[in-house]
Amino acid sequence: MTKVDAQPGGYEVTGGHGGVVADLGGYGPPQLTYLPVRRHTHRSELRLTVLPERVVGVTGRLGSGVSPVDVGTRDAGGLVPAAMPHVSITKYSRYAATGTGTDNPPVAEEEVEILARIDANLAHAPLSGFVCEGMSPFGMADPTRNAALSVALFTGMPVVRTGRGNTGGMAYRTDPTFISGNNLTATKARMLLMAALLKFGALPPTADPFNPTPDERAATEKAVARYQAVFDTH
Repeated sequence: MTKVDAQPGGYEVTGGHGGVVADLGGYGPPQLTYLPVRRHTHRSELRLTVLPERVVGVTGRLGSGVSPVDVGTRDAGGLVPAAMPHVSITKYSRYAATGTGTDNPPVAEEEVEILARIDANLAHAPLSGFVCEGMSPFGMADPTRNAALSVALFTGMPVVRTGRGNTGGMAYRTDPTFISGNNLTATKARMLLMAALLKFGALPPTADPFNPTPDERAATEKAVARYQAVFDTH
């Protein structure tokens, strides 16, 4: 639920099951959301007792090479605070500060904020990712932002697509390298991605995130599928 008004009560159901009873069209198969089949609490595959003690993160710098790094996420005291994943939310806007997004192919370098965050993550947060709050409900953004987020995921940082605000529909899976957030809000998707990073670690980094090879793309799709299974069941 989300607090939407400064008064007693003032809560609204958002994301997850909230607001959407069923989906019968679009890019995906029909689905009935008001069924108690989602995994949570003691049934979750991300509960603390089943998380690994170590996972693989990524470190380096764009343009200079990215490499895997071992990250200790749990010890005798529980989760290691310094290892907590850093997940940023980037919001799609039809109006861009620079460029038009009509370049073919789109120029990822125009999204300087996303590229700067990728470099900062590589320097300070070996477990990291992005949530793209895109068009409602489909979750897609403009071509340049999509291109920059592709650089992130081929650097090793998973990206979840969600609709804008409290969306009234599903963000369908139209690209196997991106995670579909279904009808989660961006903030809920962020929490779920943080937990999933503690279980699966980073995606496999590519030699050149701007130009992955077919084999590297296939390896990324295989790794993203594990994340998608969690988002489909939690």
